[in-house]
Amino acid sequence: MVVYAVLGMWLGALDVPGAQRVAWLVAGLAWIALGSLGAEWAFRSARADWAARMRWRRFGWVFLVAGLRTAPTFQPLDVPRRAEGWFWSDGPNLIRDSSGLRLRCTDTLSPGFAYRLRLELRPLEGALAPWAFDAARAAAPRRIIARARATARLGRVARAEPWWLRAAGWGRARIRDLPWGPAARGLTLAMWIGDLDDLPESSMHAYQALGLIHVLSVSGFHLGLLWAGITFLRNGLPRRLRPPAILVGVLVIWAFVAVVGFAPSAVRSAAMISVLGASILAFGRGMRGIDAFAWAQIALLAWAPEYAHQLSFQLSSAAVLGLIWASPPRKPGTKPSRLQVIGDGLRTSLAAQWATTSLSLNAFHTVPLAFLASNALLVPPLMLVYPYSVLALLGVPVPDPEPLLEGLAVLAADPRWVWSDRYPSPSELVLLSALAATGLWGLRTRNALRVAWAMALTVLLLFWCGPEPLREQRWISVGRGLACVQVRADSAQIYGTKYLIENEFIWNEKLNNYFKSRGVQHRRYYVRPWAQLSAQHPVPRN
Repeated sequence: MVVYAVLGMWLGALDVPGAQRVAWLVAGLAWIALGSLGAEWAFRSARADWAARMRWRRFGWVFLVAGLRTAPTFQPLDVPRRAEGWFWSDGPNLIRDSSGLRLRCTDTLSPGFAYRLRLELRPLEGALAPWAFDAARAAAPRRIIARARATARLGRVARAEPWWLRAAGWGRARIRDLPWGPAARGLTLAMWIGDLDDLPESSMHAYQALGLIHVLSVSGFHLGLLWAGITFLRNGLPRRLRPPAILVGVLVIWAFVAVVGFAPSAVRSAAMISVLGASILAFGRGMRGIDAFAWAQIALLAWAPEYAHQLSFQLSSAAVLGLIWASPPRKPGTKPSRLQVIGDGLRTSLAAQWATTSLSLNAFHTVPLAFLASNALLVPPLMLVYPYSVLALLGVPVPDPEPLLEGLAVLAADPRWVWSDRYPSPSELVLLSALAATGLWGLRTRNALRVAWAMALTVLLLFWCGPEPLREQRWISVGRGLACVQVRADSAQIYGTKYLIENEFIWNEKLNNYFKSRGVQHRRYYVRPWAQLSAQHPVPRN
């Protein structure tokens, strides 16, 4: 039942029922009631076959929970305005106030202080075209409602920070003092603090191209290793000390999650570990992976339904569900051989990549072709950053790993490692998800033929969803600027006002994915008066 309730929680949090929540609720109750009455009749009539068929009543929980779980409401700023109040830093380029209001702001505020600011607020920009970045949609689940610019600083007072922020600041300062290159310090900061700001762009591209970006995001992979170490130490303790050790281990996990800023992927992993720890304390044993996953998901989506709209949480949940779905049942007490361990590692890498293909493709539009080899060969050395950096922080003279990371960046610079510019349609995303589910089921049942044809169709579909040349016309309005984009095969003619034509950030960054999705390789710009453009397509100014 709990698995079906999780599906209902996701549907409700994503607002799939919409205005029909009452109908979903009634349908769920009716489904469960009819199934229960049918099961009761089957048992009384000694019809075991019919009793088994009444299991379909479990799907009623999907409709029932989806109808009960209200979707989070996001209210971003829709018109420019001015504001004044006390604000403090809440992360890179973010400020917040005591009400939880969060703003994207490039003004630097020193940690440990609250500032009385006079701000100019402007709405976050939405997507200007298909596949263009939608800043408002990406920021809404994080409760960021607007862009802000400080016009005056009217005062400052000291403000006590939580211990985890002080610990993260202390660790960040110590790591930045290491006599290493920027790639080595950036990797260490990402893995210890969850801070990607210091990572060079070339290094970020390298991890993306090789399918190693998950190493930089603290999630189930990192916390699973930490929990495995805690379990190893716990098993070496006397039996009477093992229950307290579980509590201490869970607290250590959550302390690490706090230091990395309560990243949604890390919170999901810590919640699942907490469920496992509670099961061991209550029943003396763990529970099935799917049950621990489901209970953790229910708790998190009940507490913070906005997690369902955050990409990092979606990717982390999909990866773990894929791993559970693809893991074949193993007899307890059997020790795997070395060949089985290697096979399990490759299956884990393939399952995680396959389960997240639709989500990552829709967000990043690239497919790392070497993910199996890179995860098998490069992830273990990258994990050595933890003990290696500890030695360096303790003052042990260890060599700078910068040359190795620079070599990795040079290796990943080869475009043949990445299948780029993939823009699938909604129907192709659904088909990719179905093929992923089929392939994961083949991994679970060790059906090599099913895995092979699902993989072949996935590769064929990824090849098919490349840039699609179109013949279309689209109008772009930014502030007082107006432009008409005419796409013809691999070329685009752009007629716009001077302000908008000269704004290279709009064309080279915000609309870059749009041009790539249309296969545009050549662009020509023409300046036209606003009156002439508005006469052809009258659009009200923002």
